[in-house]
Amino acid sequence: MLGVLATFWWLGESITTVAQVPVWALLLGAVLTGVNYLSGGLRLALLTRMTGQPVGFGRSLRAYTLGLLSAAITPGGSGQAPAVVLSLVRDGVSASRAWSVNVYVWVVDLFFLTWSVPIGLVALGHSTDLLSKLLGNTSPVALAVALSALFLALNYVLAFRLHWINAIVGPVMRLRFLRRWRAPTLDFLDRVARATSEFSRRGIGLQLLLHVLTALLYIATYLAFYFILVGLGARPPLLPTIAAVQLPMVVSFLFPTPGGAGILEIASASLMSAEGGSGSIGAAILAWRLLTYYSRYAIGPAVGGTVLMRGRPGRRRSGLDVPEDATDEHPLGEGREDEQAGEHQASESGAPEQERDLATRQDGADGHDRTRGRS
Repeated sequence: MLGVLATFWWLGESITTVAQVPVWALLLGAVLTGVNYLSGGLRLALLTRMTGQPVGFGRSLRAYTLGLLSAAITPGGSGQAPAVVLSLVRDGVSASRAWSVNVYVWVVDLFFLTWSVPIGLVALGHSTDLLSKLLGNTSPVALAVALSALFLALNYVLAFRLHWINAIVGPVMRLRFLRRWRAPTLDFLDRVARATSEFSRRGIGLQLLLHVLTALLYIATYLAFYFILVGLGARPPLLPTIAAVQLPMVVSFLFPTPGGAGILEIASASLMSAEGGSGSIGAAILAWRLLTYYSRYAIGPAVGGTVLMRGRPGRRRSGLDVPEDATDEHPLGEGREDEQAGEHQASESGAPEQERDLATRQDGADGHDRTRGRS
């Protein structure tokens, strides 16, 4: 809240202006925030289904909600992925696959940033000269191309070359105080990389659905701010307004404040003021953050808090679940049937030998008894 208060002070507005936001704008913002939650839950449900260990929409929504809560209370939102993993593991997903789900979330998020951030930069460059002043001699188009290339490169590494991490982690784990964990750590990272690569081999229909849900998740959040501004009587241009909250949201995760709070509000207010926004920018930012950020402190414990109060159950069985005896050495349960068939065949071939050995031992015992009887 300090960032919000600083924003009001910097803009010279009164915090009481938030009461001017009409009810219909708040309700529409709440609906769009709900779209964010539903899209995030559906995306996790689809990803867990693609791993062969589906947990259903309800548990996926709970994992997503818990992740948002953890992001809101940890520096730069760094706790979101561990919280999602914790929730999925508690619902029976193996740890390596739970992490692979999060890695692929980053993949589709980066792809969204690959095309949306350049559009936002160009839109802001045309609507305000503040960006040109900040960039100096660098044009917004050049920066947009560079960032798009960076996001694509990170996307490629996470989706197809995640095993490169082992080349970095391996030498570090040779340090004396880390050596004992080197083998299991590298093995776990390898299993995450193999499980993550499976997502990229899925059909184009599933990939397209993931990207649609990702775009819906973020755009709904941005539109909530836009309609709150409209409710306050402003007529802001759509793309620059969306960019004014998206770009600070991306940058805020580089700062150690919880969930990027404070940085996002001040940066968005600066961009909106440079665009010539109305005198209710602070009220719009506060109402938007109450709906999309501070509400997590109530929704998170109510929906996802139960995960922290129960132990890890056994794996559930369903038509798409991995068999009980499947392990992370067989990430998708592949090859397990062949091993079982081989073990069964070996046991059958070994049965006659065991019977012959038993008969031989029995004959020897009978002969020994007869010898004792004659003596």
